[in-house]
Amino acid sequence: MSQSTIQRSLAGGEIAPSVQGRADQAKYQTGLKRCRNFVVMKHGGIKNREGTQYIAELKDSSIIGRLLKFVYNADQTYLLVAQNQTMRFIRNAAQITVSGVAAYNGATAYVPGDLVSSGGVNYYCKANTTGNAPPNATYWHPLTGSIYEIPTPYATADLDTLQQAQSADVVTVVHPTYAIRELARTGHTAWTLSTVSMAPSLAAPTGVANSGAAGTTSNWIVTAVKSETYEESLASSATTSSATPSSGSPITITWTNVSGAVEYNVYRRKNGIYGFIGVSADGVAGLSDNGIDPDTSITPPIARDPFASSGNYPSTVGYYQQRRLFANTNNAIEKIWGSRSGMFNLVAAARRRRRDVLDCRAAGQRSPASDRGRGLRRADCWRRVDHPGRQRRRLATAVSEPEADRLQRRCRSRACRDLRQSGLPASARLCSARPALRGRRERE
Repeated sequence: MSQSTIQRSLAGGEIAPSVQGRADQAKYQTGLKRCRNFVVMKHGGIKNREGTQYIAELKDSSIIGRLLKFVYNADQTYLLVAQNQTMRFIRNAAQITVSGVAAYNGATAYVPGDLVSSGGVNYYCKANTTGNAPPNATYWHPLTGSIYEIPTPYATADLDTLQQAQSADVVTVVHPTYAIRELARTGHTAWTLSTVSMAPSLAAPTGVANSGAAGTTSNWIVTAVKSETYEESLASSATTSSATPSSGSPITITWTNVSGAVEYNVYRRKNGIYGFIGVSADGVAGLSDNGIDPDTSITPPIARDPFASSGNYPSTVGYYQQRRLFANTNNAIEKIWGSRSGMFNLVAAARRRRRDVLDCRAAGQRSPASDRGRGLRRADCWRRVDHPGRQRRRLATAVSEPEADRLQRRCRSRACRDLRQSGLPASARLCSARPALRGRRERE
């Protein structure tokens, strides 16, 4: 005869079969063996799973697609329908369409995102162009009727492994075989997907010169600082002089102002490093160097783009504490990169500066992707011979490769015998049965 059971909370959700016999566990008291077509709520109850609604057929129903979300606020939400090298948009339970598209004009300069009509077909502009009429596939993507869509580089097989992170109207999309791209929205029918530039948004000053005599004894460079965000540009070309500035013989550095800059930082080289010497406000005629000692603890930004080529594209992205984070490229599966706080470009790095970019490695025991065949065995060997309470990585570098190999050959333990067959470098074959290595580490 069945027996009724009162269960006051279902917040534990479905529990694994291996736990279903553990009535002594707290998780068991709130768990479910099976929960189908219900959604578990935080306060303990469950509710019916929401249904679905037919909106429209895919552009090509013979291949799969993927749905991605775009949420700007409660009133501006979209469903992005990605298929093979295309993307459509759904808002308010309907596909976004276009109307009243202007006819193509050969004298107009078009930019990505512009819409034109030619020969009864609507086209989306893919690249900057003037005078290249549709249907030139290099510059124009044809729409199907009035349904709005944009071209993308993503093939059907890669849609499931796309990852995205959104900040306001911009979605960063990453995949290990594609360059980083940003999907930006400026209107319901104004979307662009473009590759990400890791350079600062502000151009470096040009026309940098100085009032000293020609020569190479003294060197100066100038950077522009953006209004409001105070993002700093890359350094300008250097200006040089044979004279050394002093209080009695100051040298004035001048440059051409940059649009959007609020001030300019000036650096002078000292011992091979450019150090900060002063700030000049926008509109001021340069900066006078009267022998200021350069502060090499403050240096100009250094150009860097760790994602510039195939094999170096990240496979995951996110935002954390005002930084945009990337990780896991094919060439560096454990590495993490982060932008400067409040600035989402990675290029703004300096030799010595607080709030600089992040560049670190998440150390682990798994082997590189290039050694997948032996990865599990290698990790297993490391676990079996780890010293309790010690750091394996320190032990691995405590001795040279030849010495580590010699010490291990003297060890007759079963663990070392297994490791000799694992293909690991000698200095990484750790074994608690090696008294010579253990004694050396303790002496150090």
